[in-house]
Amino acid sequence: SVRRLTHFNAQIADTIERPSERAVSWQAPDGEEIHGGLIVPPGADQPVPLIVIVHGGPTWLWSMAYSPAETNQLALPFVAAGAAVLLANPRGSSGRGTDFADAVAGRLGEFDASELVSGIDQLVADNVVDPERVSVIGTSYGGFMAGWLAATTSRLRCAVAISCVSDWC
Repeated sequence: SVRRLTHFNAQIADTIERPSERAVSWQAPDGEEIHGGLIVPPGADQPVPLIVIVHGGPTWLWSMAYSPAETNQLALPFVAAGAAVLLANPRGSSGRGTDFADAVAGRLGEFDASELVSGIDQLVADNVVDPERVSVIGTSYGGFMAGWLAATTSRLRCAVAISCVSDWC
């Protein structure tokens, strides 16, 4: 929901279309339910491009208050440019207990990558996003996952890895 903080530009407040924000969930390949948030451009009535923003950590999480500073405040500009944004919380994320968060320890990319791909597949199946225009971006561990996904799936058109560890030796 929107909460007014100031009265600046009050004369145009009712003319601005706001994006649609909603909680989403899907099944991981092993049946685990994965949660996240989806932000869709205003008036989107056909499949739109998708940008998956992968959080750092991996022990961190997105909420529908999505802390835009984590990705240099990119979620809303991407939506304003016409793309949907998926803020997924795959295994390794906080908020679902220690077993869920610890599942990726020593197993980077094993669960979380397939869970992100499953989320993309669900949005494609729901006819929300265009399967030919899917991208991923992330910072820190999210950057590692962006690179990992670029190397392990053909579903992406673009991957942006920011401040990631890419040499584990």
